[in-house]
Amino acid sequence: MEYILYLGFVAIAIGGIALLLNKLGQSGGEGYTAEEATLHFRSVYGEEKCLDIREAETAVLIALEGARLAIVRPMGKFPLIRIITANEVRALTVSAEGMQIRTVDYSDPSVKLRTAEPETLKSWIMSQLKIPAA
Repeated sequence: MEYILYLGFVAIAIGGIALLLNKLGQSGGEGYTAEEATLHFRSVYGEEKCLDIREAETAVLIALEGARLAIVRPMGKFPLIRIITANEVRALTVSAEGMQIRTVDYSDPSVKLRTAEPETLKSWIMSQLKIPAA
């Protein structure tokens, strides 16, 4: 009888955690399409002019006026929109899986972007942010 009660409490606890994660948004998808990302961006930043858009598997990059870059990625089922400038970029590194933008911000120090063509994406980011080639 004790084991049945124990299993019941465990099942309720697991179900409660799953429900809590779903309500808090920690069970979302992989990424957005360019259209979805643009809608999320517009809902926060209104009619700010988008110059160019690039899609990666895990995020959408939107080039903005003033050499700024908006990165729209899912945080669970909610969008996380971050705008960066060249001054905030510490390094752009390329790996087999994609590329990583390392920033000077310690609250979100890196953005990992999975893509089939990381060198092309790195060049595009450098051109949009006006980062000189090393």
